[in-house]
Amino acid sequence: MNPGSVEGGPRVWPAPWLLVGAGLAGYVLLLVSNPVFPFLLNGLRALQRHPRIWLWFGALSGSYFLLQCIQAYELGFLQIGVSDVLYWPAFQPETESIAAAKAWLPALDGVAGLFQQAVVTFPASALAAFLFLVNWRNARTTTFSVARKRLERWRFPVYFGVLLCAVAALLKPLFAVCIYLLNDFIGAVQLLQLGAVLDACSFQFEALFGTLIQVYLVLLVYAWLRGLSVSSDRVFALAIKRSVHAARWTGLFLLAGLVLVHLPLLTTYAQLQGDADFTKAVVQYIDQIARPLLDVVLILFCSVQLSLVFHNEALSDALGMHAAFVRAHWYRLLWFLLVAALHFFLLEWLRHFLATGFPENSFPERLTTLLALEAKAFLSAWFLASWVCLYRGCTGAGPAVRF
Repeated sequence: MNPGSVEGGPRVWPAPWLLVGAGLAGYVLLLVSNPVFPFLLNGLRALQRHPRIWLWFGALSGSYFLLQCIQAYELGFLQIGVSDVLYWPAFQPETESIAAAKAWLPALDGVAGLFQQAVVTFPASALAAFLFLVNWRNARTTTFSVARKRLERWRFPVYFGVLLCAVAALLKPLFAVCIYLLNDFIGAVQLLQLGAVLDACSFQFEALFGTLIQVYLVLLVYAWLRGLSVSSDRVFALAIKRSVHAARWTGLFLLAGLVLVHLPLLTTYAQLQGDADFTKAVVQYIDQIARPLLDVVLILFCSVQLSLVFHNEALSDALGMHAAFVRAHWYRLLWFLLVAALHFFLLEWLRHFLATGFPENSFPERLTTLLALEAKAFLSAWFLASWVCLYRGCTGAGPAVRF
């Protein structure tokens, strides 16, 4: 007789709560027995000391969710009333395998983002663009001053390019909200083409702003590790300067993203009245090749950004330090990637399983999406802080960063 079956009857499976309990026990065992657990614990302590780390990520994710809701409301897809809140539609989820197939790419994005940009900065990047353009806290002046020393003859093209992208980032959310009003004056095809150009330019500033936020939070964790009591203004001022050094690495990925993602999209929008199969093929190429490729490269060169932030060296030196780091600490690094990937995958799987069980833009679907975004923001903050602790723990104290 097979285990778990009754003679002459159907197979009997364990109660669901037993499976849940076994899963939780396995999760706790994996978490506390892996070699990077002390660094994960320190990451949580850093969040406790500086809650603004995960609050920043939560606020950025919330602003992105709010803009999505505004766009859905303008289209008439989102209706939130008392009856929508009190009476939920029947829960009819997709199968677990379909949810898992949809979860792997967002999970990969989440892991790769720890080493470059952990959270979406749009539409908050519009406010950042405005503050940058008006030179808030000397942000624009400081950026140009550091760029003049580091970029030399390239300083003017880069500086004016950043200004252009900042203007695009300022206009992008306004364009997204007012696109239906603009359609009364501009044709739909021309609007989509204009939006594609605006998005490509704005994305460059969004990535630079994301780098600044990431460097700022990295320096907060560093100050906590060193036991320093530093004001947020001084940390932010240093983050602006160090972001210019990290921007050299960001710039390479912006160039790669422009070639692999944005140029194919721009080509697609230029041929909107042409072959629809070409558009479908480009979107499929981006999701199945371009995005995973960029994510894998970021993971393979995971410590380059921190090396540039902490050691302020040339990019070639940072690549050499990364190679030495991987050779010496590959075992811990693999465990960290495994634990982070497991968390992001389970969260994305749960989000797709629960959210797709309700009609799109219904209240329970929107609520599930919001909770998942905030949970991902917390995971990103936790693993980013843990990554800084792991990197500093493996590489030693090194030269001190002066605030």
